[in-house]
Amino acid sequence: MGRKSLAPERRAQILDAFEECILESGLDGASIGAVAEAAGLERTLVHHYFGSRDSLEAALVERLLGVYKAERDAAVSLLPPADRAQRLLDYLFSSEFDPPRFAVLFDELFSAANRNAGTRGLLRQVYEEFEEIAAAEIAKAYPEAPARRRRRVAFAIMCLAESCSSFVGLGFPASRRRSARESAGDLLRTLEPPAA
Repeated sequence: MGRKSLAPERRAQILDAFEECILESGLDGASIGAVAEAAGLERTLVHHYFGSRDSLEAALVERLLGVYKAERDAAVSLLPPADRAQRLLDYLFSSEFDPPRFAVLFDELFSAANRNAGTRGLLRQVYEEFEEIAAAEIAKAYPEAPARRRRRVAFAIMCLAESCSSFVGLGFPASRRRSARESAGDLLRTLEPPAA
């Protein structure tokens, strides 16, 4: 019987170190040498498991987006049967939606997406899925509203939630989440039928 492969553990160790380097020095400052040092490994091992800096970055993007999707999908699956659109807003404007560490890493990914078409494509796919989820919940809550208006509101709420997380990460008071949540509720109410 052969030895168990260390590849999964080593790859995770390297990706963990890459995240720490990004948090300390930004994506551009997280060199292969810095990652190897943070992981306590030789630089050649980082190259062995990932090949290049671009491959390492792509693996981190896939990892972070996988975590983001899993957490988002788990949160959506736990929404109560009643009042799901409102509960979705509660989640999107809570600290659970975009924890500070995750927000910093995602901000770096957005920056990388400006330079890397692969990263841009992966991020866009995740956010298109996010928009679909929001639009589906809004459609259930406001079936009489025109589909185009529901889609616009879903996109606006998604933008508001993401921006809110970024601004809170910049040091704006956490109470701003409450204000943004109220504004998102106002957007939903635009879908209500006119009073008779």
